[in-house]
Amino acid sequence: MENKFLDRVSSLIQSKTARQSITAELESHILDKADYYEEIGYSKEIAMQKAIEGMGNPDDTAVPLNALHKNGKSKNIWSVITAVFAVAFCLLCFNVIPIEYLFRYGDASYMIVHSVTFDFLSMLICGVFLLLLCKAHRQKNMASALMLALSLITSAVAYFPDFTHPAFHFSPFQPLLYPAVMIIKNGFTDFADSLFGYGYIPESEQIFYHIGAIVIYMIMLAAAVTMLIAIYRQSRMKNVRRLWLIIKIAKPVLGIVLAVSLLVTSVTTAFALINIEDKKLEMQSARENAINFVINADLSDTNEKINSELLNSGYESYFSDGNIWQGMQKTYHKGYNDSVIIRVEMDESVFYALTDFDRPFAITKGYAPLTNEEQSQISQGITLDEFMQKDFYGKVMSVSKAYYPDTKQTSISFTFDLPDEQFGSYVCQFDYSAERQKYILSLADEMINGEYY
Repeated sequence: MENKFLDRVSSLIQSKTARQSITAELESHILDKADYYEEIGYSKEIAMQKAIEGMGNPDDTAVPLNALHKNGKSKNIWSVITAVFAVAFCLLCFNVIPIEYLFRYGDASYMIVHSVTFDFLSMLICGVFLLLLCKAHRQKNMASALMLALSLITSAVAYFPDFTHPAFHFSPFQPLLYPAVMIIKNGFTDFADSLFGYGYIPESEQIFYHIGAIVIYMIMLAAAVTMLIAIYRQSRMKNVRRLWLIIKIAKPVLGIVLAVSLLVTSVTTAFALINIEDKKLEMQSARENAINFVINADLSDTNEKINSELLNSGYESYFSDGNIWQGMQKTYHKGYNDSVIIRVEMDESVFYALTDFDRPFAITKGYAPLTNEEQSQISQGITLDEFMQKDFYGKVMSVSKAYYPDTKQTSISFTFDLPDEQFGSYVCQFDYSAERQKYILSLADEMINGEYY
């Protein structure tokens, strides 16, 4: 039908896809009213005129219709964004995206691989969740609320087969607690130093990461499930005031945790980057001192005396028999400021292993590999002193010293990384020669998958 009212409303509807359906609905409404007026005695023309006048101003009619359609379109967009987030989060928790282990800051081991990149990634996950939660709350978007709740429930299912291992519980949220726990327990300096690579987390601190991550998870889950129930009840015209209160509390709590972690980590990372060159020198010095300690250690001494020397050198003791590979060993470590660990193992021989962990996050992702040219410089018969004068000596990944009481023999081994395309290491072993009163190279070869080549 030709109608100036319908033409005007149609011209004001921004969405082309909605324009036809809205016009058809209005037209049907006008015709129904016109029929009513005809039934009570008005002529067809007067009945149509009164029906159109009853619709009001076309400009005013178009405004809420536009807003309604815009809100619906916005809901669809945010529902899609929520779906993408939910799928990505589930893939992460099931380790289909294989980075889940890098979020674990409360492991059973005596050390963790700390990566500030994953601190920020953890904050991003929490930040996106909080944004989607706020949008779903504002739009009363049931689809978004459902997907947020399901993604969190699914992530818990991902951990269920290994639920007895607390270190794996909801690990994507553990880095959110890292700044607070580190600063409270160890101070700002150690927190700044810990951003440079490996770090030591004693068992007494691991519980804070376990419990904290679960608490954050439970707040998120409670908010998502509560909002889903509230939106459903509201659609049924039921009272949901108390349910909305839970969500109004959960949002600022998550926001405060996220804001504090982001602010502290950002400031500390900037501070660490400014001082990273000084830190490299400090860590290199600590590394060299530890290497010299192992090389010069008298392993024929009593264990108590050696342990005392380590403690006097500033190392702290840590012992665990919870893991098989730590069955008979004691670990001595320094703080985050130098990240050096010496491991003492007692078996048929007394075996000292030094592994250096000075991997500043802004410098390299791992140890520099030993090139083919550098390997060619290592020849049979070379002495330990000659080897240590080589320029590539600074690339050493670990050094160990072994003493065999039965034969009174001592050996020192150095391990290097191989180039990235090779999965293995390059080992140089020096045995002490009583005749020459020096350590002489006895083995220099690649070890791949536990075998020499």
